Amino acid sequence: MSHLDQEDSKYVKLISSDGYQFIVKREACLISGTLKNILNTSFKESETNTVKLYELDAILLSKIIEYLYYNLKYRDELTNIPEFDIPTEMALELLVAADFLDSKYNSRFRQLGSGLDALSKNYPIWGFVYSFSCLNPFIP
Repeated sequence: MSHLDQEDSKYVKLISSDGYQFIVKREACLISGTLKNILNTSFKESETNTVKLYELDAILLSKIIEYLYYNLKYRDELTNIPEFDIPTEMALELLVAADFLDSKYNSRFRQLGSGLDALSKNYPIWGFVYSFSCLNPFIP
């Protein structure tokens, strides 16, 4: 049995649609509601700690993983949070991926105040989404 096959493993293997494999801390993966549901159920993926993401290529998945670690690092911070760099050419793909992965602003907006609390339940974790949604009537 390999290190990743253990149910209590601290790491998860994420595999992109083009076959690249990323070893990611389980704690970071659990930021995503979709990955959390996959890893905490009786699916085969929870036993092998391996998730194949057919919708995401390696470039997109690597940026998502970068954000998961960013979110993990700054999740309890209220101030002095550096801006997460999102290349313009990836913005739309990341928006779709964030929606698919069910990644939400959890604690950060709630800690900032009740006015933003309602937004925290509806907007994906990507920092640009809130600003973008103010300009885009198609995002609920």
